Amino acid sequence: VGVLNGKQITLYLDRAADNSPVTEAQIELEIGGKKFKAAKQGTDEFEVVLADAPKPGVLPITATVSAGADADLLAGELPIESDTSRWFAVWRAPGL
Repeated sequence: VGVLNGKQITLYLDRAADNSPVTEAQIELEIGGKKFKAAKQGTDEFEVVLADAPKPGVLPITATVSAGADADLLAGELPIESDTSRWFAVWRAPGL
């Protein structure tokens, strides 16, 4: 799950099997053709800061997630209205 607040995206990664937080992972987002590596923040949060807040419309997002021996490539879209502070679901990764 992630929260978009202006140009900051905070990500929370949970395991599909038991919903426990994944605290050690590598997350890379591709947003609108640009790649961003998420930085770990706190115990179970990751953060990406964009150069600018996304404009209204549909924003394609691809996430590459690696945690230990598990890895997943996930894709989705984030609809953005005029208020860019919103929650969005980042796909449930079956391997994590």
